[in-house]
Amino acid sequence: MDDRPHIHVPAWADVGLWRIGTAPLLDQAYARATWVLVAQLVALGAIWLSVTYHRDTSAIEVVIIALLVAAALAFSVMQAGLVWLAIARNRHWDTPSNRWLSAGLGVVMLVASGFVTYAKTVPSITELWNIAHGDAALRDGSMAVSDDGTQLFFARTFSLGTAEEFKRLLQSAPNVTTIHLQSPGGRLGEAVEIHDTIRARRLDTVVDDFCFSACTIAYLGGKERQLREDAKLGFHGSAFPGLAQSELDKTNRAMLRFLVAAGVDVAFARRAVSTPAESLWIPPATDLVDAGVVHKIIR
Repeated sequence: MDDRPHIHVPAWADVGLWRIGTAPLLDQAYARATWVLVAQLVALGAIWLSVTYHRDTSAIEVVIIALLVAAALAFSVMQAGLVWLAIARNRHWDTPSNRWLSAGLGVVMLVASGFVTYAKTVPSITELWNIAHGDAALRDGSMAVSDDGTQLFFARTFSLGTAEEFKRLLQSAPNVTTIHLQSPGGRLGEAVEIHDTIRARRLDTVVDDFCFSACTIAYLGGKERQLREDAKLGFHGSAFPGLAQSELDKTNRAMLRFLVAAGVDVAFARRAVSTPAESLWIPPATDLVDAGVVHKIIR
């Protein structure tokens, strides 16, 4: 007898979406594994679409995504369970090798679904929930105008609402000519809005200490971009919890175009956006000047 697995594509009714089917055991296991893959891809796709195309995430949207993720996980557990239940109830069904392969596929379904949920969907949903509730954890630091009304000191993270607060402060201080930036980064969209405001007002930008990640986007809006001699600018690609760098390609391509449009050398811009999000590239001041990022070093 030939014990090698023989796979054919069974009818949906033969597999049984919600019950043990009548199709050969290994065929059922492969079909259920395919359904689990589709369910997990749908859940991940919903998160990716929300992160990539929908900036103003609402709490209702996050709840819907969370329910979709929970349903995908429950469906995956059920499909793995049906495989094992079929083996347990029909110990003499099919060949031993097919039973072992089917049991292994059930384990793979469960482990893979658990990993995707733990490592990708839960971190992403947590971050989306933080965004929907206004980034309360990122609302630190300050923005203040100098006594003579010509300097604005920005020393905070770029959280949701920061750009609107920045605009209101500028409207109340029409004599501001220079923006001093000091920030570890934050939300890219907020930094882009602040960049546009700085550029529209034709204001200068200065970094006296450090300006990392999204802060560099705001800095590039300056008419004259100055950097104190010992100060640092730090760059990296886009980041979002639960999403790999490859899943953020659309955002990184947009950032590359943005940097080049701001007068940054193409090779420099490519290295900036290709730097992994978990690290930080801090170029020397001379390279920043040569690449068109900085116009003047303050000594």
